[in-house]
Amino acid sequence: MKLLVVDDEDMVRSFFAAFLRHRGDSFETAASGAEALAKLERDTFDVLVTDLNMPGMNGIELVARASRMQPNLVSILLTGRATKQDMVDAIKANVFDYVEKPVTDLQAFSFALERAADKGRLMRERAALMELLQEQNARLEEHLGRLHRAHEQLVRQDELLKADLGRAQRLQQSLLPRGFPPAHGMDFYGFYQPCEQLGGDFFDVVPLGDGRVALLVADVAGHGVRSAMVTVILHQLIHAQQLVRGDRAVLGEPALALRYLNQALIAEPFDEPIHVTMGYAVVDPGAREVVYASAGHPQPVVVRGASRRIETLAARGPGLGIEPEPTFGQVRTALADGDFVVLYSDGLTDSRGVGGKQATCEGVMRWALDAAGSSAAEIGDGVEAALGAFQSGETPDDDISFVVILQTPPDAAEHTRAAKGQVRIRAPRRDSGHHPPATALLTVGWLAEACVVRLTGRATWERAPALLAILTQACALPEALVFLELAECESVDSTILGLLYRFGRKVTLVEPTAQVVAQIEELGITRHVRITHEPIARPATMVPAGDDASAEEQMRIVLSAHEALMAESQENRERFGLTVELLRSDLGQAPPASRDEPTKSP
Repeated sequence: MKLLVVDDEDMVRSFFAAFLRHRGDSFETAASGAEALAKLERDTFDVLVTDLNMPGMNGIELVARASRMQPNLVSILLTGRATKQDMVDAIKANVFDYVEKPVTDLQAFSFALERAADKGRLMRERAALMELLQEQNARLEEHLGRLHRAHEQLVRQDELLKADLGRAQRLQQSLLPRGFPPAHGMDFYGFYQPCEQLGGDFFDVVPLGDGRVALLVADVAGHGVRSAMVTVILHQLIHAQQLVRGDRAVLGEPALALRYLNQALIAEPFDEPIHVTMGYAVVDPGAREVVYASAGHPQPVVVRGASRRIETLAARGPGLGIEPEPTFGQVRTALADGDFVVLYSDGLTDSRGVGGKQATCEGVMRWALDAAGSSAAEIGDGVEAALGAFQSGETPDDDISFVVILQTPPDAAEHTRAAKGQVRIRAPRRDSGHHPPATALLTVGWLAEACVVRLTGRATWERAPALLAILTQACALPEALVFLELAECESVDSTILGLLYRFGRKVTLVEPTAQVVAQIEELGITRHVRITHEPIARPATMVPAGDDASAEEQMRIVLSAHEALMAESQENRERFGLTVELLRSDLGQAPPASRDEPTKSP
């Protein structure tokens, strides 16, 4: 401890010098305030001991000026005749302690010096901590700025990617047939639904020029961009062959067509091996028959309309792009009036329902049998309806496509040629085209005595002031019910969760997403919030809530929310401790009396 003793009396300075030497302290003395200030400019001291009444500059003025020069300096005032105003002025000047003159109780004076030294150490440690926190805060702000810039770049890249995927999706779907050519006595229907924006399934139709029609259903392993590009290559290979070979000899024989496609795929310089399954059928309306060959594809279902009997076309062969010289089996089946064939990809049989139950080939056979109708479109609608009922809202993990070939009675031929809606393309259920906004949208409306707040997108601290204002106003009404609808809320940050914790069971969370529920559980506040998974009525008018809070007000809301969360558990105190320290530092707030138990916000 290093002291500076200031007194205009030589005897008093000598007394204190002898005492401090006896204690072993490092010290200097000064006979006036001016001399003391000169020494404070040259050196740093821990404790200043000064007389109150001195000529030229009194002790209170000296303490005030010394505190500005050395903020961590702790001052003790020596006084024998202090007025009430002197005491007030001393407090304003930041005097730490008072000692009466003459000093007779040296033990008490030593105790006062030790307390002053401890106070100085605490002040220096606090100053060092504040400096460290300010440095950390500056680094955090820098990192936050980088994160914001990176996020903006990712958003732009995501928008570009979505635009590119949208164009690729439109390109891929433009390769699908828009309908089927007229075929006397035959009716057709095609269905396609990728599980993502780009799929690995596709089907195609090729008129062979002699009344016959080639139909195929293909499934490229996987889904996404790479698989979609392979479907484009297959489409080009098929239609290039159609243009080059006027007699269409290859495309008119299913086994030959598969051999041609296999050789073409093996010749393509793919970086990684590909695997494609395909079912290829040639329909001959004049002969009322279907010739079929398979490249590792599921066996088509044949439903005999008159007898309600189910068969399969058991042609066999390896997938395309695997063997250089494969053998593809070929089968032929005749069709009577009302008979129909369903060619499909394994996305149909692999579909899963509640509890992970798989559809299987037998399930598809039952769907086909139950779907019997007077047109191919009716049959297709029946299969799709059965699929939807089986899935019960479960998102498919694979692309789904199928084609229906129906032998119609002679009197239905004209109807078939005029049929509409022969091809149905469904949007992917995994990417329906509706995305909650990246930044949360907050809207509010009233329905009788109920305040309904709707939060969509990713809800962060930026929406906290608007949400707090709404909840405070609504919860202030004695009879009001407050519902926070979260069905389209991707996620919430800790500030939003802190607000929900503060309002507790005054607010009912409606249909929170699995991500939001997981975040609530992670912070251990589940028992403090009220949740319902049942939908509620929504007001006819929902208006956006404005964000007009100042930066300081936002910081106070963020701080209050995290202090509330810290009150809940030790894990939260460890998780948010540094955040709260930084916020308090920025706002110039002192820590609470008990840092282990922050006060929960009202």
